[in-house]
Amino acid sequence: MPESNSRTLLVEKDILHTLLSTDPIEVAGAVGRLPTALSVVEVSDVGLQVNLLPGTEAIEEGRRLENRALLNLAACAIFEKSDLVTARNCAKVLRSNSDFIGYALITWELRKARKQIVGSIINS
Repeated sequence: MPESNSRTLLVEKDILHTLLSTDPIEVAGAVGRLPTALSVVEVSDVGLQVNLLPGTEAIEEGRRLENRALLNLAACAIFEKSDLVTARNCAKVLRSNSDFIGYALITWELRKARKQIVGSIINS
């Protein structure tokens, strides 16, 4: 259920379509237009809006597109913006959508990013 103070309640359709792109530069541009540190509710809002893109007759296709968009969002959040909060919340939503492969990939990358952060703190 979306919150009234959600920053992603109504995302522009061109951003939603670009999140599904296979071009990482386009996806990074779309993610750059979204707020940072998205909460679980806000990530769910984005996922729901992507899920509704194909229409009500293609529910399974919508779920697949939602998972792909959330995986792209999480990857760009980690690699382009260093936004671990958004990536972690995307992983939570992917797990709740039963996309365990996407969840595992994002969780693995988050673990590596945390190790790099701790390593840089220890070495400085």
